[in-house]
Amino acid sequence: MSNDRLIKGVRAEIASHRLTMNQLKADASGGLLDDGTEVAVSQVLVGCRHILDRAMNVVWASYNTNKPTKQKADVYFPCRDTAEKFTDHLSRAERGNLQKDNPDLFEVIQSCQPFSNTVESWLVDLFTLTQDKHEAYVEIAGSASRDLRIGGGQMGTIKKIVIMPDGSVHADAEMIDAKTGRSEPLKFDFIVRFNQVLRKTGQDPVGYCGQCINRVEYVFDRIMKAVSL
Repeated sequence: MSNDRLIKGVRAEIASHRLTMNQLKADASGGLLDDGTEVAVSQVLVGCRHILDRAMNVVWASYNTNKPTKQKADVYFPCRDTAEKFTDHLSRAERGNLQKDNPDLFEVIQSCQPFSNTVESWLVDLFTLTQDKHEAYVEIAGSASRDLRIGGGQMGTIKKIVIMPDGSVHADAEMIDAKTGRSEPLKFDFIVRFNQVLRKTGQDPVGYCGQCINRVEYVFDRIMKAVSL
């Protein structure tokens, strides 16, 4: 497969992943997502990891130190927590001379690694979430929470408010209606919020997938550009 064909395929795949997440985002506005969410999220995240692996295959094909008679090494995008482990991975994957042969390309891959990028954890999270990709779908935990909303349409001073174990609310407040100015008791009600998180990382599934798609696209494009220099 030529790099041009691969690039077109990856762009189409990324566009498909974004459509999937846009649909999930729209569905989530109506409450908890359905049982198919875990399947969709798994397909997107595993797809993102495969895109990184395909990029590394291009790197291997361009810069490997393989002898013609030797079997091809396992070619996967690395996620290493130390520089030593990262260097060892490149050596074992027959790309030990990459830093010398293409410093820009080396920097792109290294900049994603946990030991190099301490601000973002998207790559570590991607590996964590897809480590069982051959055995199970990414697990999503759903829950509902009840939040107290107070003082709607009112002005005044709330000195103290206590939510009792039975759910009743006791308030020491001096409130007036914001429109009429009439004195009245503190208004309150409860809002039910639906929450879903990726069980292993505690992140919002739609938000994280969107971030991961963007980061994978950025890294893939930089690798392809560096390889072509």
